[in-house]
Amino acid sequence: MRKIIYSLGIVSMIFFTSCFEGLLEEKVYSDVSATIFDDSESSANMLVSGVWNTLSGGQFHLYNSYFKIVEFDTDDMIAGDWALKTYGAGNFTEDPFDIDNWWRGRYSLIYRSNYAIEKIEQMNNIDPEIKNNMIGQMMFLKGWAYFQLVQAYGAIPIHREKVFTPEEYQVPRSPITDVYSHIIELLDEASAMLITKTNPKYKTGSISKYTAKTLLACVYTTMGSGSLPQGTQISVIGGPSERINSITGETERIEYPVSITHQKEKVAGYDFDPVQCYSRVKQLCDSIIESGEFSLHSSYSDVWKISSRNGPEFIWQLQANQSIDYLRNALGGSISGYYDPRNNGRISGALYGIRDHWYRLFESNDLRAREGILHLYARYEQGGAGTPQEHEPWWFFFPREDSLRLISENPDKRNWDGGITYSPGIQILTKFQAVTDNTQEGSDYNYPFLRYPIVYLMLAEAECELGNLQRAKEVVDVVRARSMASQISTETYPGSQTEIRSFILEERRRELAFEGIRKWDLLRWGIYLQVMNAVDKDGSIIKRRQRRNLLFPIPIGELNANKALNNENNPGW
Repeated sequence: MRKIIYSLGIVSMIFFTSCFEGLLEEKVYSDVSATIFDDSESSANMLVSGVWNTLSGGQFHLYNSYFKIVEFDTDDMIAGDWALKTYGAGNFTEDPFDIDNWWRGRYSLIYRSNYAIEKIEQMNNIDPEIKNNMIGQMMFLKGWAYFQLVQAYGAIPIHREKVFTPEEYQVPRSPITDVYSHIIELLDEASAMLITKTNPKYKTGSISKYTAKTLLACVYTTMGSGSLPQGTQISVIGGPSERINSITGETERIEYPVSITHQKEKVAGYDFDPVQCYSRVKQLCDSIIESGEFSLHSSYSDVWKISSRNGPEFIWQLQANQSIDYLRNALGGSISGYYDPRNNGRISGALYGIRDHWYRLFESNDLRAREGILHLYARYEQGGAGTPQEHEPWWFFFPREDSLRLISENPDKRNWDGGITYSPGIQILTKFQAVTDNTQEGSDYNYPFLRYPIVYLMLAEAECELGNLQRAKEVVDVVRARSMASQISTETYPGSQTEIRSFILEERRRELAFEGIRKWDLLRWGIYLQVMNAVDKDGSIIKRRQRRNLLFPIPIGELNANKALNNENNPGW
């Protein structure tokens, strides 16, 4: 049996750390300092696991780095300015840690995948189907990493092979069209190599053939919308959250947002045929649905239960483990909060919330609103030592129209000035509560990278842009039905292509809140600047943006180390 020797552990490879040294250096990504792997499936599994574990590390989910990037810079995110810091105000370079990690983390994933592919390809004593499936996973991760990079940075370097020397790292940026061609190539190859969930060799929680097809549909959806003509109309419910009372001069809350029609910009570098792109989206989504590999839960209440993890609705989830430090994350505690036993059952954490304007997107009977946020909860501790209010909870409620019901149903929940406090502004989402132990700040929330409703919503968008308007409404209704929302296919509104297009975008906003979708939706539609500037500011959070905010700045260390970049950053940085 042939032996393969890795001198620096399970996933040893070249990793770029120019933020600190501006050099390429060799890093160890395993507790094993020197290991000899035989030519076996177990050795290949160790390589694959090493690559997958990158997603749980500090450049992705361990410290919420991923969540901050995909959610802080959106119209729906709200938190204290101390929590959002400079990035939430669009100042991407003043506190660049997470922005720089977006570049480094994805290229780290690409380098590690390239390394693993080469080593697994050399192994001969593995079931060919399992071997292909392992390589397909690495192809998928590379495609996903490049997709996230091109959306964030535009033109980027492409590394098709492993990088072991500084010379190999000197690669110029490829045009956006070339990057997308490479992504499509990777995901087509991945979908051909990956097994289905019905295959006896499939492992629960891993990705499948139709995971790759779903991501490929996301890619074509982004290409199609970005390439639609300048001036295409789309409406977004939004606008400012506050106004000055003309009589009192005081700032007051605007509880109900308004619909604003925007003229989209054609996204720079997106020179694709939208009809061809959306035709491919329709083909892919139809095949995913027909496969029967995924399904929606019949009740919205069941989606976010722990028992639903890796269930039929979740196409791809982060696999978290509370008992292993490096596989824990702070997502659940940071968004939905945790119940610190030292805090007498009050919510701690819950640093990041969703604007009350998001709640106003729903009909009153929609379960995503009724069950999707905490309507009554206790935070903080009233009074000081020795006061009558010492250790008493401070109760908050939302929305305002629920106040009489909530107070009558909970007569004991009074704060120190005699009533439950109305809480406009920041709302706590419940979908992140699905953790094994809700007393822990670092827990095991399985972040949903891809969830089945997105397939229906992409199909609806494709049908709309291809002119099949009634079919688009019928597809949206599949998602709305299980949340008890009204069926738009029987209504006259939305009726025009612009109305249906706008409704689908808002349905993505309703269904996929805080699932890493909204920022990229605004960018791919060419309305990011218009939507953010229409909000202007929310409390102390500045939402105004400039054209430079359309792309992230390339880390300075990368510009210094890769001379092929010619020291040219993205516009405005």
